Parts: sequence; C-alpha cells; structure tokens
Amino acid sequence: MTMLASLGAASASDLARELGHSHQLVVQKIPKLVSLGLIWHRDDEDDARRRIFQLTEKGVAQLARFDRCCELLRAAYEKLFAEIGDVKNLVDRTVGALDTTPLSERVTSGPTG
Repeated sequence: MTMLASLGAASASDLARELGHSHQLVVQKIPKLVSLGLIWHRDDEDDARRRIFQLTEKGVAQLARFDRCCELLRAAYEKLFAEIGDVKNLVDRTVGALDTTPLSERVTSGPTG
C-alpha cells in the first residue's frame, strides 16, 4: 500500500518490479486488500489484460494511521535507546569480543574462573 501510495496508480507488474517481489506474490496479496476496501482497480485503457490499482479513501486513511503508528514506535525506541544506550554498538562489541575469544574458551570450571 505504501508503494501504491507513492506511485499513485500501478499494475501488479509495476508493484512487483518496484517492490522487488515476484508478480505472483503481489497478485496473491491484492484480492485481500480489495476485499478490505483498501484498494480498487480499473482496467488499463491501453491494455485490457492489465488492471490498474489505486488506494481508496479508506486505504489512504489506513495508511495514514500506519504512518502515525510508525512515528510513535520510532519515538518510543529513541527514548528507550536514550535510556539504555546504543544497543547496536553493544551487540557489535559483543560479537567482536566473541570473534576474538569464543565463548567455548571463556568457559571455566568454576564461577570465579
């Protein structure tokens, strides 16, 4: 739906190409979006075999809600990371340390080593 909003109107082939997915996958997802009233289709004026899809008003509203949820989640994660620190850096340092000295070499016979 996000890609469809970006393109304005598109065929299943257009969507598949833009998303980097197979045509078959896109065609499998479209009927559900149509049945939910989030997108609609019309015949292509230049090629009767193609359908052109667009967001409905309901689809535009749903996408706006989705975007708002993403903003809220992004803000929540920013606050969390401000509180706990840079998790990615911690993970990268941990992986680096384990690359240098694997966990199997860090295991000792007792709790104090």
